[in-house]
Amino acid sequence: MFSADSATLGLTATERVHIGRRAADALAEEVTTLNAKRVFLLVSSTLRSQTDEISLIESALGDSVAAVFDGIGPHGPRTDVLKAMEAARSCDADLIITVGGGSVTDAGKVIALGLKHGIKKHEDFEGFYVYVDDNGDTVVPDFEAPDIRVICCPTTLSGGEFNTMGGVTDDRENKKQGYTHRMMAPIAIVLDPALTVHTPEWLWFSTGVRAVDHALEAFGSKHSNYFCDGVAGSALRILGEALPAVKADPSNLDARLRCQVGAWQSMIPIIGGLYRKHNVACYIYGRSLVNRSVIDIMKAHRAARQVEQSELSEFETWPVVQVLSTLNLAPAHVDIGRIASGYMQDSRGLSVSDYVREAVGDAADAPSKPIEKPQDVVLYGFGRIGR
Repeated sequence: MFSADSATLGLTATERVHIGRRAADALAEEVTTLNAKRVFLLVSSTLRSQTDEISLIESALGDSVAAVFDGIGPHGPRTDVLKAMEAARSCDADLIITVGGGSVTDAGKVIALGLKHGIKKHEDFEGFYVYVDDNGDTVVPDFEAPDIRVICCPTTLSGGEFNTMGGVTDDRENKKQGYTHRMMAPIAIVLDPALTVHTPEWLWFSTGVRAVDHALEAFGSKHSNYFCDGVAGSALRILGEALPAVKADPSNLDARLRCQVGAWQSMIPIIGGLYRKHNVACYIYGRSLVNRSVIDIMKAHRAARQVEQSELSEFETWPVVQVLSTLNLAPAHVDIGRIASGYMQDSRGLSVSDYVREAVGDAADAPSKPIEKPQDVVLYGFGRIGR
């Protein structure tokens, strides 16, 4: 008999996760295992200038360190990434190691991509990043995998190190763009709680709350299953205990490690998209709102002026979202920015509800089971889950 909770797991390109080990020791072991001779260290500026963590790693790796770069700004500006890419190219790096937050982690993945494909200037990024076309479909470019692998040592709870995607910002147009390939996932990840002691409190807890949000979305999804429910439930339990423990005692390394493990668990179902109740992804003029912070959503509204010559207000898109939430939508990409702008320009006197229904067309009032046969879903950074 068919079981809705049977599953098939297939591992992706991350091979090892070191849990609770000191980064210097774990990285020295990895460099030996991978026989790396020219390691490019991409690190947090704060860790390098205000702590001895990076010098400890350099000492542990010895002559295998070819270069150290610490100039990646928040959100990974292309300009910074290009400078780091050139530094890695100049030393003929054969392994990239990142030590820092999400911007450093993502930059490391994109640098590996750029070294493979000869990216040397802004225009060279074209054709490699994920985008949404005029029909609302997500386009993921197909390209050859990077030759150089990455190892990540995260210092926040964003969980991006478990993803295949790396995001950097086109600082000429202030647009953040994602680049993804199965082999862009790090070959190894080091969860060293001692590194995170230096992370600003606001950053640690804001990314921690985001990890909680990831787990809640997955746990409440109608498209989840026993495995994902179990992982999400474990993440909530761990984070619910460990985050307050770190707040009470910032030096509690065990609590910090539990936060890191909880963030990892929260990412497993999220990356595969199982958190979406209807598998509907919302956008504002091509900018995804999925898993974005409040600030990111506000920036997406402001950026609408690049298309409409005027900013879009959250008060103008919210009625569209309210109507969408009442519809039994089929899996879809919905650009609420375009719908809201279209409604304001429409002169037919339609209600918001009628206009939104017209805009989404056949996607509204979809059958409750749009997929007749069960399918597997790849959880990038972990494995395959389905059926």
